[in-house]
Amino acid sequence: MTVRFATFNASLNRAAAGDLMTDLSTPENTQAQAIAEIIQRSNPDVVLVNEFDFDAAGEAAARFQENYLSVSQNGVDSVEYPYVYAAPSNTGIPSGLDLNNDGSVGGPDDAYGFGFFPGQFAFVIYSKYPIVTDQIRTFQEFLWADMPNALLPEDPNDADGNGDTNQWFTPEELAAVRLSSKNHVDVPIDVNGEIIHVLASHPTPPVFDGPEDRNGRRNYDEIRFWADYIEGADYIYDDSGIFGGLGSGAKFVIMGDQNSDPFDGDSLPGAAQLLLENPLVNTAVTPSSAGGPDAAIRQGGVNGNQIGDPAFDTADFGFNPADPTTDIAPGNLRVDYVLPSQNLGITEAQVFWQPSTDPLFPLAEFPTSDHRLVYVDVEDTLPNGFASGDVTQDSVVLWARSTVLGNVTFEYSTDVNFTGLAGSLTATVTDGEVPLKVEIDGLEAGTEYYYRVTDAAGLTKAGRFVTANEVGTYGGFTFGIGGDWQQAPPYPILTSAAASNLDVFVKLGDTIYADLETPALPGITQARTLSDFRTKHSEILSSRFGLSATADLQATTSILATIDDHEIVDNFAGGAAPGDSPDAPDIGSSSDPLFTDDVAFVNDTQVYEDALQAYQEYQPIRDEFYGATGDNRTAGERQLYRTQAFGSDASIFVTDSRSFRDAQLAPANIADPTEFLVQAFDPSRTLLGRAQIDLLKADLLQAQENGTTWKFVVIPEPIQNFGVANAEDRFEGYAAERTELLSFIDQNAIDNVVFMAGDFHGTIVNNLTYQAGPGQAQIATNAFEIVTGPVAFFDGRFGPSVIDIAANFGLITPGQQAFYDVLPISPDLDDIPNDKDDFLKQILISQTDLLGYDPVGLNNNLETAEGLINATLLQGDYLSAHTFSWTELDIDAETQKLTVTTFGIDAYSEADLLANPQAVLDLIPRVVSQFEVLPSLEEPVAVAELIDLTGLDGDVAVNATLTREAAFDNVLKFYETDALGRVGGLLPGEAGYEAAVAANLLDAELFVGNLQTTDANLILAGGTYYAPVLLIDGSVSNLATIEDAVLGSGRIQRQGDVWSFEDLTDNDFNDLVVTLKSIEPVAV
Repeated sequence: MTVRFATFNASLNRAAAGDLMTDLSTPENTQAQAIAEIIQRSNPDVVLVNEFDFDAAGEAAARFQENYLSVSQNGVDSVEYPYVYAAPSNTGIPSGLDLNNDGSVGGPDDAYGFGFFPGQFAFVIYSKYPIVTDQIRTFQEFLWADMPNALLPEDPNDADGNGDTNQWFTPEELAAVRLSSKNHVDVPIDVNGEIIHVLASHPTPPVFDGPEDRNGRRNYDEIRFWADYIEGADYIYDDSGIFGGLGSGAKFVIMGDQNSDPFDGDSLPGAAQLLLENPLVNTAVTPSSAGGPDAAIRQGGVNGNQIGDPAFDTADFGFNPADPTTDIAPGNLRVDYVLPSQNLGITEAQVFWQPSTDPLFPLAEFPTSDHRLVYVDVEDTLPNGFASGDVTQDSVVLWARSTVLGNVTFEYSTDVNFTGLAGSLTATVTDGEVPLKVEIDGLEAGTEYYYRVTDAAGLTKAGRFVTANEVGTYGGFTFGIGGDWQQAPPYPILTSAAASNLDVFVKLGDTIYADLETPALPGITQARTLSDFRTKHSEILSSRFGLSATADLQATTSILATIDDHEIVDNFAGGAAPGDSPDAPDIGSSSDPLFTDDVAFVNDTQVYEDALQAYQEYQPIRDEFYGATGDNRTAGERQLYRTQAFGSDASIFVTDSRSFRDAQLAPANIADPTEFLVQAFDPSRTLLGRAQIDLLKADLLQAQENGTTWKFVVIPEPIQNFGVANAEDRFEGYAAERTELLSFIDQNAIDNVVFMAGDFHGTIVNNLTYQAGPGQAQIATNAFEIVTGPVAFFDGRFGPSVIDIAANFGLITPGQQAFYDVLPISPDLDDIPNDKDDFLKQILISQTDLLGYDPVGLNNNLETAEGLINATLLQGDYLSAHTFSWTELDIDAETQKLTVTTFGIDAYSEADLLANPQAVLDLIPRVVSQFEVLPSLEEPVAVAELIDLTGLDGDVAVNATLTREAAFDNVLKFYETDALGRVGGLLPGEAGYEAAVAANLLDAELFVGNLQTTDANLILAGGTYYAPVLLIDGSVSNLATIEDAVLGSGRIQRQGDVWSFEDLTDNDFNDLVVTLKSIEPVAV
């Protein structure tokens, strides 16, 4: 939403204390009426009124509201400001010192700030939004001398006669002189749960002094104070003695009459630029008027020689009584500012100054004020944040949604301060509802990048992403996963994910609930248009009660994403015909069906197309489509399936289990599920669609062949066995395809496969078994599954839901349910039913035992599965089904050990949130489940031609004898590899391998003259493999590498400890012969 901030030097100061209160005590003061009308016509949400005399009781401020702002002026709507802050001021407060060095003490020029009485020329802030009064910071007493490198005035003419021309102020005066001529105040405004800091001040005019320029210097430093404050300067202290500036990332608006024009007038050069050129300040739009240029022409004189654009002027100075058509110095200036932070966009900015032909022209003219009201409309023009996704070794998709039409710039760098850009791209917003996506390529693998997004409103936000490591690198990998955003924001569970600096976060699906009413679409229980779906996705990423945890997460972590059912409607089947798929009337979200088109598949209906278009638009992922698959249900359709390797630590395979599935079976008869179990094994039925299942199998096999340790398969619905209740909607209802996939993994010895699922609204971990057919024995695999979530789904949590089902089917007694109800939510390592999760586990196991399924957990297995997974439970349990949660998976770079940690918070309902939002925001994520798994690792068979130093630490001395019978001056060099000869992420035989070799050559080399024999030594670092490479005739452009041996072309041969090299094609293999004599650690 838009918030209007305004500043107005209203010249409501008076010559004597109390005069302003007198003038405002009736509604008849013509100046106050004009000021009030200007404010009413501009209707700011927050307005700073400069030169408004201070009284401690705030009586003058109250009278101005009651008698002027609350009264319609010339038919303009009145305006109410329920929140008011009148700032105390240094003006007129006696210092007891001769600060102007005129030889006497007293008077307005010896006050801490120029003024004839205490509080003259002060200021007041009116706000429609709550002022957080207990967090206001004032800097009235901050000493000028305490500002580092302050521009304290010198005394060139020795005005005080003390013989010191270096310092205008004496030591006694320096210990008392305050920086602020009025006050500097930080007033936090609570705008719908988000704090915007109003930074208000009114620096002294840079005139009315002498050659020492003490006012000009003070003006400069008063302006500089805010520049330092927004940068978090630690020298600053407030009047309560608290040190430090504004916190990083805080939103602010600097407001006030700064008495400094950036180009003209008498202020020190560069004073205004301290704010205007500060990278934390948004100056994308400058407030302007038609009246400023009109006045410059009418008033002439010095205005004709000024540098600044008169459209930006805010003060009507320089009136010449002798000739009103010829202004004298300083002329009209820009001195009043409303400057929002870079994390606030500017949608409109104006100066209230009409040209002389406008009927309103007299309103703002003298004697109203010699200043004009200035306002800026700010909003978060990137309301859904910004994101990165689909990251690879060398590319990433960057995403943002700006509500302002125009260009959006995406910049990226390896430097957090963006001192050197790696590149930038620009895209154009033509529809504020449609996000932008750009794909960046040419990135470096395994590198942390920072990126920032700047839209046409000048709003800038910055984030990070990390490119994937090259295959062949074991550098460790950490990612998160979560699903089920059933409730509206703010999702405090994700605050810990956003702060974890993950490499990737996987959104498991149900990223919106299109079939449920939420605040963004009141009264609509089923989204059915493109606009509806966009609104739903925007809501999930929007701030609520001051927190947008999903957007915060996406700013810090690259995203992978897929859908489940609630992106359209519960349990829909995209590969079914309309009428055969579950639809809105079936679940009660609407009496009107969604899928009514005359098409073969749900995934060709307009609602599906609109829902998936909105989904793609609002996810930072590439828009990909299947080609000619030979299957009408997948050909040409959107492809959400992804596979991405993250070094050799892990590969992630993201599947779409909704778009191509057959219609689900009728629910099983719980008393006799035989028919259901048989039908589920129909091999013609599919969950993933043939094109997708084939891709997944091929990519899993390729990952195993590449030596990838962990393979994570993202499947929105669980693949583990739970029993027949509600099984029609998950893999158990498509048992033949389930068996096809798990048997493929098993029979191809694809190790360390972890399925990641959502949909069940709880954390449930189990190893995976399968059957060759209904009723047959369970076949164990070393794969397991982690079901995680929900991000927020109070009524659908797995624990309470299962207990209700069990009670309804008579599986537990009323007494047992009552016992469950009083148990705590306190996951622990044991199975004693002294907490809700242990009680739930007993219910689940009792049901899976009936069908011979593996019980929940990795520590309680069928005999056939025992010992296949080396897991250790560290905290909580393998079941945690009562909290909101997300899961972190961390792979250790050295051991490849996988640590799985699920973080949870106490569940809350929408009613809980509305009743006490702060209590929900204060929920702190805690560990509810943690376990570790050691991988099954097969040592690869090393390429024979490599030198193996993996068993040695530190430096290693290699001693060899070299002989040569070749005319070419061949040189032997080396490069580091893994066991497969991989360098730069490339295996021998892959395109670019020889170039990667040339780029990674070590300095160490061996050489022997023709027809000579010599002994040679070299030092290599232990702990890795080295490949020899022959530089034929010493040239890096003509290499004989192990690639030749691997491909069978035979330019390197090894027999035992003897390496023979061929530089041409005569195959005598005597062009260099190296006999390894010894390998020994270098003595320390």
